Amino acid sequence: MSPEKVAFLNAMLEEMKRKNKNEMMPFLLSVMSRANSKGIQFTDKETDFIIGKMKANMSSAEKKKVDMLRQMTRMFNRNGNK
Repeated sequence: MSPEKVAFLNAMLEEMKRKNKNEMMPFLLSVMSRANSKGIQFTDKETDFIIGKMKANMSSAEKKKVDMLRQMTRMFNRNGNK
């Protein structure tokens, strides 16, 4: 993993510690947007790791929303890469 990605992930994980469960979904969307704006792209494995860390503090309903968002993202990426 590139040093830029590692630095971004470390900063994101530190920031995530200060979020409560109600802030996790908006935070996830914010992280994705910030990564895109910096030209940082994560592999599916890296993304799954990030989401797994974030889901640890979420309710069941929030976890379902994140899983649905992740599934939609994967479908979008597959369709966009054709």
